[in-house]
Amino acid sequence: MRRSRNGFTLIEMLTAIAIASVLMTVGVGVFLQMNRSTQIRGEAARVAAVISSTRNSAVISRAPAVVNFTVDETTTGEDYVDWADHIDGVPIHYGTVFYGIVREPVAMWHFEQLRTTSADGEPLPLPHFAGSRGYQAIVKPDGLEGVDLGLGDLISTEGRVGKGLYLPEPFDGQSFYLEIGQAPSYVPVLNLRDGIAISAWVNPSTEFLPPDDKMPIVTKWDAGANLSAYALSLVYSLDDQAYRVVGEVRTASGAALGAASYARVRPGEWTHVSMMFRFDPVEGKPRLTTFVNGQEDVDDFVSGDRVDIAGGPIVLSRGPVRIGGYGPDAPLHAGSYYVGRIDELEIAAFTRGERQKMSGRVGFVARNLQSPEPTEPGALRTYSITFDRSGRLATVSGGMPEVLLYSALTDSTRRVCRIRPSLLGTVEFAQWEEGFDPTTRTWKITQGIEVE
Repeated sequence: MRRSRNGFTLIEMLTAIAIASVLMTVGVGVFLQMNRSTQIRGEAARVAAVISSTRNSAVISRAPAVVNFTVDETTTGEDYVDWADHIDGVPIHYGTVFYGIVREPVAMWHFEQLRTTSADGEPLPLPHFAGSRGYQAIVKPDGLEGVDLGLGDLISTEGRVGKGLYLPEPFDGQSFYLEIGQAPSYVPVLNLRDGIAISAWVNPSTEFLPPDDKMPIVTKWDAGANLSAYALSLVYSLDDQAYRVVGEVRTASGAALGAASYARVRPGEWTHVSMMFRFDPVEGKPRLTTFVNGQEDVDDFVSGDRVDIAGGPIVLSRGPVRIGGYGPDAPLHAGSYYVGRIDELEIAAFTRGERQKMSGRVGFVARNLQSPEPTEPGALRTYSITFDRSGRLATVSGGMPEVLLYSALTDSTRRVCRIRPSLLGTVEFAQWEEGFDPTTRTWKITQGIEVE
């Protein structure tokens, strides 16, 4: 009987191995190409998300917001060091770090109730107005010697929204003042060094004129350094018989900046006033501005050399934040204190969001972004997209700002994603595939495909 043979011949096995090798080679290449394509789209989605969220924060907080892209101009890709280093003359950077800078409320006081007892009915050692995030406006002390002034007199039934803080004429800002502390330790805090915004509704007294024509709303005084880190005040103008809004900041380099409004605050009327200090990426310098009823209003600069001083962050101060005066450790300001009503007081910081770093395989190109020259040797360059307090895009000369992200799919093909904020703040997202020209080492966009 003839026996049947099972199995493969050597030629069949070699043929199968050859076919499998070809399929694996092609498959790995396709997989890598798909992976890199997915990677660049993921990076583009992260950038677009940061731009969108930063713009939304500007609208919600009614304050400017910025997206920064920090690049090291000496970097190259982790791989593919033969990638092109520019496109149409614009450098390509790798390892770019990006983040948003937005206005974030730190604490707010509505002055609806002065708390003198605990939940158990026990007297509190420090009567206070409750504020957000545990910050409390503490009354220090609870009255003036020889003056019949009860704590209940600090509550006004005629606040801007509900009740409000009322500082009557015996209030002198030194032997009787309000100080900000955070429970349970009440340690002075609020060192907002990178940027600050202070706002409040004010209704100054019609029957009182401060001895030195100045009524501080919020101050952060450092007795040890004999300086004020920041302050928002009203200064009386005898010619107009009204007040101007004045913002003051002292920077870490010693520069003293001050800005005064043109619009006037009338005694006996509710007016919304605010000041804002932040780094302006358009000018490449710190900028201090004042606002009256929500409108930016800076008539002149009362100290410093406008904002042309590269002052850096706000000086570090160990002193407390006080409402209505400078306190007992500021004898130079003994004649400066607030008399009248204050409501809806808010202190906010300009804070940096989470720092995110792009993959070393993804290149970054900035087109028409704000980019002031670094102020120090060896400092990293920063490109910025700025939204105003309405969420509108701040454009620069040369056209609409846009961010391009590059990734090599093969030795001769690279995928490009473009993120472009519009004037209204919406973010447009598109991608292309490009062909590499080895003679000029540049990448030219050959076709565009809109991506939803």
